[in-house]
Amino acid sequence: MTKRWKALTLTVVAGLAAGLLSACSGGSSSGAGGTDTITIASNAPTFTAAVYVAQDQGFFKAHGVNVDVMDNQGPNVPTLVVSGRADIGIGAPAAEPVLLTSKGQHVTVVYGEGGGGLSASLLVRPGTTLASLQSLQSCKIGTYPQGTSAYGWATIFTKQLGLHCEFSIYQNAPLQVAALTSKSVDAVMGSPSNFSAAVAAGQAQFLIDCSQPADRAKYVPNPPAWESADFGIESNLAKKRPAVQKFFAAYQQGKDWMAQHGPAATAEIVAKSPAAKGTTVQQLTETLTTNAPFNSIPVSTGVITPESWRTSLQFFSSFGLTGYNPDDPAYAYDKVVDMSFVQGK
Repeated sequence: MTKRWKALTLTVVAGLAAGLLSACSGGSSSGAGGTDTITIASNAPTFTAAVYVAQDQGFFKAHGVNVDVMDNQGPNVPTLVVSGRADIGIGAPAAEPVLLTSKGQHVTVVYGEGGGGLSASLLVRPGTTLASLQSLQSCKIGTYPQGTSAYGWATIFTKQLGLHCEFSIYQNAPLQVAALTSKSVDAVMGSPSNFSAAVAAGQAQFLIDCSQPADRAKYVPNPPAWESADFGIESNLAKKRPAVQKFFAAYQQGKDWMAQHGPAATAEIVAKSPAAKGTTVQQLTETLTTNAPFNSIPVSTGVITPESWRTSLQFFSSFGLTGYNPDDPAYAYDKVVDMSFVQGK
């Protein structure tokens, strides 16, 4: 293990262990020697790839920030942020901050990760056609909880494709695939990279795959909305502003490095992290390749504009969110979004 990797504390467990770690690092934005410290939570190492790149290439060290990572957290990312165990949720569903705001949480969106149908892939068993799915008088779609992009797209496709489906909720992709292969559900919805192994093994097939330009053009609205974003609790971000700004300066360098060097080189770095244990470089390369088109939609710089946020709020109207009103002033750009952490103001 190199000195660079020793500098990054990788935490891949939640619960008590995560809480203890946060208690050690969350009380102050500074670590030993004056280096700022920040804790992030993410759902999978491929979605946190820019963090591992920034560490490996020395970007965090150059900016004077130490990063603790709670990875492989899946849908638990918002809970970790709200509880204070993580300062920033990386790659969380963009509608999640809206849901949290509706529940009285003071959250701030600080960076846009991607969109363009990121979770708009519909997986079915081999031989299933759209016509056969439409003919079912009662069907089930396995998806993530309400507020996630997968749930939103399941709602959209159910209406758009004329399906008579109810939703079964799962916490991760392996459980979705297991439900599909065991015939507990008729289809599953989510990110195409989560299902590529099942497709390669002949266990399933894509009915809709929005990593493909043709399906993206057919199903994804234009202009595209943000579907994935990074956010934190407003008061905590304010307290740790220097650390957050340093983090995103280095994080963007990691993103730029990925765009320049490509998925294969990125996978070699991600594979070094304990969070990627059990995943081959080839598998990581395939996942990063599949995710690549979404990383630059709407833009690759993470900057959310007032216009793109309004587009996103309107898009969330189709997500089946109870009592949601996109025109609610509580969700307005100047209430929820703060780009000063990214733009250094």
